[in-house]
Amino acid sequence: MSQCKSTTIINEIGHFFKKSEDNAMERILGLLKAVKMTDSGLGLKTKCNARRKASEKLQLLTLFPFFGSKNPYDYRHTSLAQVAVAGKDQFYRLLNDATVNWRNVGYKVFNALKRTTLNRGEQTESTCLIADDTDLNKTGFHIEFIGKVFSHVTHTHNLGFKMLALNYDDGKQMLNVDFSIHGEKGKKGNYGLTDRQLKKRKKVRHSQGNPDAERVMEYEESKIKVLMDMVVRFVRRGHKADYLLADSWFTNAQLVRFVEGLRNVGHYLGMARFSDTKYVVNGKEKSVKQIARSKTKRQRCRKLKCQYLEVDADFQGIPVKLFVNRMGKNQNWRVILTTDLTLNFEQAYRIYARRWNIEVFFKECKQHLGLGACQSHSFNAQIAATTVAMIQYNLLATARRFDGYETFGELFRAAGNEALELTVSQRIWLVICDVIKEIAEILEIDAETLLEKYIAEPERITKIVNLKTL
Repeated sequence: MSQCKSTTIINEIGHFFKKSEDNAMERILGLLKAVKMTDSGLGLKTKCNARRKASEKLQLLTLFPFFGSKNPYDYRHTSLAQVAVAGKDQFYRLLNDATVNWRNVGYKVFNALKRTTLNRGEQTESTCLIADDTDLNKTGFHIEFIGKVFSHVTHTHNLGFKMLALNYDDGKQMLNVDFSIHGEKGKKGNYGLTDRQLKKRKKVRHSQGNPDAERVMEYEESKIKVLMDMVVRFVRRGHKADYLLADSWFTNAQLVRFVEGLRNVGHYLGMARFSDTKYVVNGKEKSVKQIARSKTKRQRCRKLKCQYLEVDADFQGIPVKLFVNRMGKNQNWRVILTTDLTLNFEQAYRIYARRWNIEVFFKECKQHLGLGACQSHSFNAQIAATTVAMIQYNLLATARRFDGYETFGELFRAAGNEALELTVSQRIWLVICDVIKEIAEILEIDAETLLEKYIAEPERITKIVNLKTL
């Protein structure tokens, strides 16, 4: 077992980056070091015959995308592997380990990064919890618990899972708090698969004493029920939020009443369905459609360029305020529902608009961090890979907040470009760069493109130019 401290890997990698205030990779390494990823701190256990601590392997997994590694198999071909040698099987064993409480690991990192921002004493806007789900598309029928889920974007049934995420937004950055992975059993109870496809699914016995048992139970649980459990965990860990934001799919009396009963989550604010759901207005039951067609005077918001109706109502015993609005004459009516009766329309709209941050979060995680790309047959590995992607995002989000990058992609590219410069021997690396520049000049192609090709396929390039003799 490695006898070095858990921060040794981070220190070693840090030596290969230039010290500067605008170094994105140095900022990420600094945050990773501040999180204090140790076995005891994260609740991880290292076997006595392991070459590296579990916390060290998690640190390396977190750094994978910045060094062009999509998975443990690709890792051995990256410059990161030259600094921190580790076999791919070590990573796979950690990802499949049923005894690791990945939810606790994610929370430890979230807590540390949230403290980092609070220690700076920055003034923030109202704080929000944001809930939403997304599709995690897969390609193989051998994955444990795999099935078909309905996509609200394409309106088709695709092979994969549904991921429910709960994020925390303080007005300047958004961090992932918790997540769960779900399947859709369907009316026939076959997850949209044929009998032959169901037989192909990997079957694993999950012990009730292990942390993975909770994740397995969540797989078929109602997303509303799981979301409420997530919020309760958030509160019990000592956190607070002013609002819980969600779209119309989540808005129902059960969730609204639940939020109203919590101490540390102020109010519910979400889009409601434009449907026949009844609200009590001035002692009479009315649907949103009836409210929109009523002769109540409509108001205009010049800043948002829309018209709206503001109505105080009773939603199954819960006092709420409804803002029935539309942007133009030909646009559809939409409904914002909130339990905060002090808000006006513009305030409610601007707070709800922050819910779109979670849509951007899903897009960026899939594009840059490989969210949903794990093709392991183990459900435990799916949970672990998703947790690692959430940790990567939280690190990048915090680095972006401190360094002022305009977009998430810009920060990711900056960190990735700096990571490409990492090497064990700077002298050899300079020789390689010079050779590549000469070849690029002879062939009249872009040197940076050729350099990227070399990093992606070093063995093929090495064979061609015979760099081993150097």
